[in-house]
Amino acid sequence: MNSPTQLKAGFHGVWPDVVTPVKEDHSLDLRRLESHIRTLLYKGASGVVLFGECGEGPSFSYDEKTQALAHLVKEGIASNAMMLACMGSSVPEVVKLVHLADYLKLNAVLISTPFYFQDLSDDGLVNYFDFLFRQIAKSPTHCYLHLLPGKMHHELPDGVLSNVVEKYQERLYGIINQTGSSSLNNDLLKSFGEKVLIYSCAESDIKILHSSGIISAMANVIPNVVQLLMQADQGVQAIQIPGMKVKSSEDRLNEFQAVLAQHASIPTYKYLLSQIYKNQAWKMARPPLSHLDSISITALDKAFAGFALQANLE
Repeated sequence: MNSPTQLKAGFHGVWPDVVTPVKEDHSLDLRRLESHIRTLLYKGASGVVLFGECGEGPSFSYDEKTQALAHLVKEGIASNAMMLACMGSSVPEVVKLVHLADYLKLNAVLISTPFYFQDLSDDGLVNYFDFLFRQIAKSPTHCYLHLLPGKMHHELPDGVLSNVVEKYQERLYGIINQTGSSSLNNDLLKSFGEKVLIYSCAESDIKILHSSGIISAMANVIPNVVQLLMQADQGVQAIQIPGMKVKSSEDRLNEFQAVLAQHASIPTYKYLLSQIYKNQAWKMARPPLSHLDSISITALDKAFAGFALQANLE
């Protein structure tokens, strides 16, 4: 477990990895994005991560991200309740996103590894982060190293990760594991737990890390259940959700994982939100992703009906 007395204070609570709604022409739907974020904050989320993995971040341009963030700030969403995922292989583009976060006074930025180029040497990866961190050295925004699945981004070899943490420990507030590998948490804690905070994006890892916060895709749908799981881990006597069929938040989380298990994650979350909000426009995904096919929808409808979500409570 990380000691808060030794490390810089990181983020706390549940931060949904927010799904990004689009219109029929695939352009950003700012009103639905704002409404979804307000709903999550009302339900107790500490803040939200925008344009992350679940938010189809690489599919949206810098201009679109600027437009979305400016709209949210203008409409009263607190800047310190938003983190921006910065995904890219172009250092100048990532630097622009960090400066945007600086300007808007966002809570933090998530810096991921490069993608597109598959045959990367350790030297090339080290040079990438050197190039990047030199240009954001004066940025006041909290910065987290964001480890994503190998299917999306290049995985960081141990030597490169050690190099980056050693050189830029003063800039880094933590490492966020979104690789899907729970076993990686123990390796990260062993190697870097005395230098930076370690977080996971897998809700089942809450009991492994005992961290102060989590970035959660499931929190798009069941933010209160994820919050109850965190409270239980921290020894807080949580109030049970009225009418919840199972005895614990962990069991309820496992039930929801069973609903999601057989389907592509982002289109599935979008379809479920279309059912919760009773708005079919939520089903739209940004190309190159596509919405679920009819066979998947039939199976998902059956599983979700059995889950019996209490949308206003969970």
